[in-house]
Amino acid sequence: MKLRTAVVALPLLLAACGGDDDAPPTTTMAAETTTTETTPASAPQAALTGFTECTDPPGDGAGADLISATLGVQGQVLTISYQTAAPLPGPSFSYYINIFSAGYQIGLRSIDGEVFRLVADLTEGGQENLTTSYTLDGNLATLVVPLSALPRLAQPFDYSAVITVDGVDVDKCDGTFRAAE
Repeated sequence: MKLRTAVVALPLLLAACGGDDDAPPTTTMAAETTTTETTPASAPQAALTGFTECTDPPGDGAGADLISATLGVQGQVLTISYQTAAPLPGPSFSYYINIFSAGYQIGLRSIDGEVFRLVADLTEGGQENLTTSYTLDGNLATLVVPLSALPRLAQPFDYSAVITVDGVDVDKCDGTFRAAE
């Protein structure tokens, strides 16, 4: 087992879509990441690279309407972004990516205003709490995950992006991640 520590920075490439002086403040956090690698050095993870987006029809999210979710891999980092029609209601909500073929659930979760980032291992059990960067900015949520936290992940893979409010799934979209061409 090898312990590696790195600082992850989130490059935020967003274009303003018009001024809104009443917009809620942006929360962006960057922190030190400590990950425990359990894969042997002789079995490196296959190179993942690319970008994908799933979309969802507007108006079907019962107060937490998911518009789209994007997954992008560059280097050794998976960046996940969720776009909603409006900020999610209440202090308790979650954004999840389910990758059942690899046995992972990746989440950005707010419980009474406290934010958690996690990778749940659905195959072997357990959960890794991440300290990686994230952004909650009105209708946009972004989470950065080191690929070392997902050693079984290989492309292509199918995924579901899910939004929950107070523990209830309210909207989702499905997609497939494939290698960049």
